[in-house]
Amino acid sequence: MPPRTYPGEAASYRVLEEWAGLGLGSAMIPQSGLISPAVPHRPLLNEGREVQISFEAVWNPGSALHTDLTLLAQALDASR
Repeated sequence: MPPRTYPGEAASYRVLEEWAGLGLGSAMIPQSGLISPAVPHRPLLNEGREVQISFEAVWNPGSALHTDLTLLAQALDASR
């Protein structure tokens, strides 16, 4: 089942970058996702070192939702 999304959501890094460029807010975008070097940006640092963000989903393989969670993870992976 595809997740329901907010109709006004930013559907891409480009939209987030445009909103930030218009002064509507700020966004954390991977450097590889930046479209234009003209948009003000800076690296996210922690004690002088560049921050890396990763995501992980973990669940009990014995869970009654195991099959549904596996399908969800596969769908999310396919949408990358």
